Amino acid sequence: MKKINFILLLFVLSSTFTVVAEDKPYGGRTEKSVWTAFEPLTGPVYELFKKELEVNSKFKGRADFSIQILSTGKVKACSAEVTDSFVEELADKICVLIKDMDFGEGEEFVLSYPINFYPEKP
Repeated sequence: MKKINFILLLFVLSSTFTVVAEDKPYGGRTEKSVWTAFEPLTGPVYELFKKELEVNSKFKGRADFSIQILSTGKVKACSAEVTDSFVEELADKICVLIKDMDFGEGEEFVLSYPINFYPEKP
């Protein structure tokens, strides 16, 4: 199995994603098309995180998303393993956003997408 890692740093969110595929990374899609699919997600995720910070200024944690993508490009399933129970609610909200994503046509594949949440430094 091939494993591909990427690092993305946006605002106070740190994120990497890994694709595990037998023959074709991204189910035959290009790296750029996968990144392009995630671009519209960064703003809403940041807004959700900011809302959590308003409640808890020291909010911190990690959610490891597993995203199953169909050959049509639609997301079949999204689940998250979280480091702390208070991250679980935020991860569920992010999964709702992820389920609306479209990765374009290709083969089915599973994408691992961890997000690290760090509070802003004073």
